[in-house]
Amino acid sequence: MGLLLLNDDLTVVPPLIPLDFLGINQARRLVYQHWNDNWTGPTCVFDNMQGVEGTVDSPWVTNIVRELASRQATLGSIGSRRWERQAVLITTIRVPSDEGTELADSYAQAVRDLFEGVTLEGGLNIFQVDIAEGGTDGHWYTVTVRSLFTYQETK
Repeated sequence: MGLLLLNDDLTVVPPLIPLDFLGINQARRLVYQHWNDNWTGPTCVFDNMQGVEGTVDSPWVTNIVRELASRQATLGSIGSRRWERQAVLITTIRVPSDEGTELADSYAQAVRDLFEGVTLEGGLNIFQVDIAEGGTDGHWYTVTVRSLFTYQETK
């Protein structure tokens, strides 16, 4: 059985279009599906979805996908041109500010291990994962993980 994609509300649906025609929404669904299938850490809230922030004593995570650069990769007639797109998954990890850095660092490393060097269905390639400590923000100590990826779109 092939990989199933997620709707915006994270319900599982079969792909609506061939994966060689990936757009940002399909790319986002593939990345979030990989997360859901493999993440064993704290509760995650996805971009533009209602969720409950962790209590002051519970770690929690947010994930958002943002488009970056793109370029035309092939010539040809409309409908057969390939575009190479680049995007980033930004994972923000929050742990209570009085817990030190070790717990946040371990979650950040788990995110890196989950995505670094991974190729998902449709040729979506996660090629770089960077970790940046953010410091204390109110009751939280934050660490951000940026997972850069490319995918192809035909149009």
